[in-house]
Formats: sequence, C-alpha cells, structure tokens
Amino acid sequence: MAELTNYQRKVRWQMRRGLLELNIVFNRFIDNGGFAQLDEQELRILEDILTWNDQDLLQVMLGCKTVEEPFQAALIRKIRGDE
Repeated sequence: MAELTNYQRKVRWQMRRGLLELNIVFNRFIDNGGFAQLDEQELRILEDILTWNDQDLLQVMLGCKTVEEPFQAALIRKIRGDE
C-alpha cells in the first residue's frame, strides 16, 4: 500500500466522527481500500462533505436524505458501497 500524503492523512482524520454509525461506514470504506483510491478531486469533495453536521451526514449515508450535487452524490454512493 502506498504511503498517504499529508493531505490524505488530514482528510482521513476528519472522517473520525462523533457517531458510531458514521465511524463504521467510514472505517469500512477505508478498510476496503476505497479511501486510498480517491483522486484529488474526490478528496476535496469528501473534505467538503465532512463539514456537514453528523446528523445530516448520517441521514445521507443511510439514504434517508438525498444530495442534489452530482459529484457529492457519486462519492457518497462510493462510500456506502452502492457502486
């Protein structure tokens, strides 16, 4: 596995959340190698998504809320394992 850049480490640290359910989703994404495969644009989109509050983020990750922005929606599907 390639060494993570400082930026990748920063974004990965931001994935640590206050809700166990979100940590489970994100840790599965990391453990399955999805995080390491994100390109620069996807990392920036993920960093933006991670500014959302945990309750809204959880609703999106559970599929209870939808995201209109297509790049965010695509990345969320990737994180959830829908793709």
